[in-house]
Amino acid sequence: MLILCLAAVVPLSRQPDYRIIAFRLDVERVEVEVSDADPPQVRVRVAGTIGDGCDDFKEARHHRSGSTYTLELLGERHEPIQPNWIERLIFRESPRGCGDVAKTFERVIPLQGTFPPGAYTLRVNDVEVPFRVPRP
Repeated sequence: MLILCLAAVVPLSRQPDYRIIAFRLDVERVEVEVSDADPPQVRVRVAGTIGDGCDDFKEARHHRSGSTYTLELLGERHEPIQPNWIERLIFRESPRGCGDVAKTFERVIPLQGTFPPGAYTLRVNDVEVPFRVPRP
């Protein structure tokens, strides 16, 4: 007796089509460091949460208006445009196959520009921190 089996071959190694989604990071801690150099250099130590295992730190966007300096910290995630039925079956909850464990980040970011002595306000996403640049 001859038994004939037909099966659909679906390549599991095929990479799905992804779109990149940018999002604002959750900032938990902001520390401003002002150097003793002339002119003073200002840098910011920032810590927070990125997201799950597939999310990454993307960039820090700088903007300054008078004595207010804004840093917008962005992350990015890659999401399948439309997972096929095999991807949904294999990954069930997360079509990206990522863990639900939050990733943390810590970065030291130098602020651009000059900072004459005076009072400033730094905004990093939803956190606002006042700081001073002392006279030499």
